[in-house]
Amino acid sequence: FLWGVRDAGDPQGLVLGGSSVIVIGMESTRSFTLDSCGDSVQSNNTGVGSAVLDTWDISAIPNGVTFNIKGDFTGTVSSLFNIDYPDGQNRVFEAEPSSTFTASNVFTRLIQSDQFQVSTISFMGGWSYEIQCGEIATMEE
Repeated sequence: FLWGVRDAGDPQGLVLGGSSVIVIGMESTRSFTLDSCGDSVQSNNTGVGSAVLDTWDISAIPNGVTFNIKGDFTGTVSSLFNIDYPDGQNRVFEAEPSSTFTASNVFTRLIQSDQFQVSTISFMGGWSYEIQCGEIATMEE
């Protein structure tokens, strides 16, 4: 579903637009824990199509650490991948069919947030992603 608002003075100019994804079917919810910065944890799905919500516990990770993510999508159509960290450090990735991506410093671990969520929507094929610690960010006192 796509929508948009056009400027009456410039019918070609899009002033405001957006999109929504509507998934019909079952959503899976899962929980993962990243216990240390020496670890990397993988989440995957090999099903035909799905909407999956993963909640990650990062309470054991020191404040100020950034996070990296690697993804691998084997589907035949694009997949959406959304990382939602409570303080508004949200990132959305659209993975092209049969592609991989790596994103460094996706967000920084803050004192008040012990978890983040990853939503993955894939219509045709499997996917996997891996979360690991990155660098320690400089935090202002």
